[in-house]
Amino acid sequence: MTQQQTQLAAELEGLTQRAFDAFCEDIAGMFDCSMQTTEQKILRGNVGQLKKEFGKITSINTLQAQGVLNGQCAIWFDQAALFILSGIIVMLPEKRIQEQVKSGALKDAQALTDAIKELGNLMTGSWDRIFRQSLAGHKHLKQVNVYIGQPWGNPKESIQMEPDHECLMILSKIKVGAFEPVLCAAVFPVEILEPKAADEPAPAPKSESQAGSDQADKTPAPVSEPSPSAQQSPEPAATDSTPPANQPPATESAVQVETIEQPARPSPVSQAIEQLVGSGQPGLAVPCATMPCPAGALDLNCPVQNLVSTPGVWIDPDASIQQAILLMQQHNTSYLLAGKNGQLEGLLSRSDTAAAISPYTKSVFAQYRRPQDDATFQIRVKWFVSRPVRAIRPDTPLWAAIDILCKYAIRCLVILDSQQRVTGVITVFDIFKKMLSTDGSSLAGQISQPPPFLADMTAQPTKAAARE
Repeated sequence: MTQQQTQLAAELEGLTQRAFDAFCEDIAGMFDCSMQTTEQKILRGNVGQLKKEFGKITSINTLQAQGVLNGQCAIWFDQAALFILSGIIVMLPEKRIQEQVKSGALKDAQALTDAIKELGNLMTGSWDRIFRQSLAGHKHLKQVNVYIGQPWGNPKESIQMEPDHECLMILSKIKVGAFEPVLCAAVFPVEILEPKAADEPAPAPKSESQAGSDQADKTPAPVSEPSPSAQQSPEPAATDSTPPANQPPATESAVQVETIEQPARPSPVSQAIEQLVGSGQPGLAVPCATMPCPAGALDLNCPVQNLVSTPGVWIDPDASIQQAILLMQQHNTSYLLAGKNGQLEGLLSRSDTAAAISPYTKSVFAQYRRPQDDATFQIRVKWFVSRPVRAIRPDTPLWAAIDILCKYAIRCLVILDSQQRVTGVITVFDIFKKMLSTDGSSLAGQISQPPPFLADMTAQPTKAAARE
């Protein structure tokens, strides 16, 4: 290794060990279980040294790093780790997890592919948070591929390197509840340790191979964004409805501002709306020059800021899903801005909260409800927020906002001013309301009444019955 590589490797060793600890804390908090690292060691040499520990079924979650670390690295989970940790994520009974660990069947591991991808996302989120806090020049870390199988039969296909490839390997044993300790490893190829210039582009990710087969093809599988990284703040913001006046800029990785090149033309969607509003409907094509727009007026060149009637409702990313549900009910909104002190980290929708909660919390399944289902209310918001957040400027014309909503198949856009401060949100409901109403009021993401699942979630089960 060069002197620069040696210095970065020494810094990376300590940070990765801290990241493993942070991962254990995150999982323990999410799933109400005991989890901690018990032993860690560092290896420098060729990746073939891992064959003894990872000779059976292994999951290899490949990550793309940008910034001072520029390239691909990987998280390895041994056979016990992939079954135990993914089993906890999908809340399998302990007996079933033990059976899978003992049998070590590849088909059982493949059946947990989605859970193993999410496991990698959670680990990536923990790493990203620690690296952002302490690794100067770090920009972003993202999971790009998952392999499940026995890697040593065809290492170039499975681990994308030969066994003699030089790497920095940081191993960590993790104790989960009553299970035997499992083994995880962070593998950094030596070339990723060569610091790059801040503006040097990252190399393109390698092709994905289908999880679970050494002979799989290279068809990419969709992998969700890693969980958000947040700068810690001592002040909770779970019930704040507006950010402080002196809010700092939004995080670069969490927000993507959509800029409109001029002169730009509306898409067929907004052209169709233009034909609708200009087809004789009374009042709809009246130019909008005041704020808010006058009743019954809709001009597709109207700035989006003229349609916004709410600054948005904020929630702390470390708040629970239950707190988010209550906040949505309190403010009668379907969207929450996740962040601290005005620093936007993600957008939480009503459907995101529904996805986080076990379906067995609904009253129709009350007889099957168990403590593990109720525990899903305490999952933290940051694991379910949508990223990146699509944002536009206040002077963006309405037709451009419609085009962006259609382009990304989303229902909400955040509005940022020139200082990167959130000034409001605009949703498809605002636009529909303006088109159809005569009083000019805004829905602002509201719903006429709380959906049934919100009432179901807080209902107590009528019969306690465990399910396996």
